[in-house]
Amino acid sequence: MANPSQLLPQARDLTQNYRHQEAERLIRQVLDESPNDPDANAELGIVYCYTQREVEAVDLLAAAKGGERGEWFEQLLVDHFHCREQMAAKLDID
Repeated sequence: MANPSQLLPQARDLTQNYRHQEAERLIRQVLDESPNDPDANAELGIVYCYTQREVEAVDLLAAAKGGERGEWFEQLLVDHFHCREQMAAKLDID
């Protein structure tokens, strides 16, 4: 397996270029070896947010704590759910 310090930046680049499936594949390689890696869990959660799997992303919050992008991931979810709440209110959806 390649070094996580190489795979995760590659996955981040793929995510930023909307290549989410490829990014997820790299992240899962890291998680197969180190399931509790907070950086890998944060990156996977970010991919989940961008691919409309927010509920699955929430499940990764605890595992992402302490990682380099853990706080960013947490804020992404907060912002995402806030936007959904605002949109639902504007559209009068419960």
